Amino acid sequence: MSRLAGIGLKCDGNQYDDMICMEHPTSRTHPRMKAVDRAAQFAPFAALNGFEEAIRQAQEKNQGGQDMITMLNRKSVYIGHDMKRFSEIRNLLAEEGIDYKYKVKNQMGEWSGEHGTVRSNMGMLGQDSSLDYEYEIFVHKDDYEKAGRLVENLK
Repeated sequence: MSRLAGIGLKCDGNQYDDMICMEHPTSRTHPRMKAVDRAAQFAPFAALNGFEEAIRQAQEKNQGGQDMITMLNRKSVYIGHDMKRFSEIRNLLAEEGIDYKYKVKNQMGEWSGEHGTVRSNMGMLGQDSSLDYEYEIFVHKDDYEKAGRLVENLK
């Protein structure tokens, strides 16, 4: 009986025992790679700046008890490029006691506030820099109607 018996595989003399019952090779010189690092090699966006930060944030959210259910229970009340309006809406929601979350995304494909490339730091010729960042504000779906009215009435 091999160590594979614990997972339901038996080496009982069939024609594939030579492959099934082999030990998995482990290197004596290279340490085992962490699952996160291994995933980064195969993730389609692993080459983008901010991948490590995205992993860290996901781990923090999971540790803090926030999970996918939180995302499903919220709705967007604002998406735009106007930082002043973004700030006004956040202040209004706070004054009204409505909890909100927000996301700021750099349109150059990088998350804001972290690492950058020359292109993302300098912009592109002919592009309006006020459109570089997209702001989005989310509220709980129970507060969506009230928040929506407040945002509509804000001028």
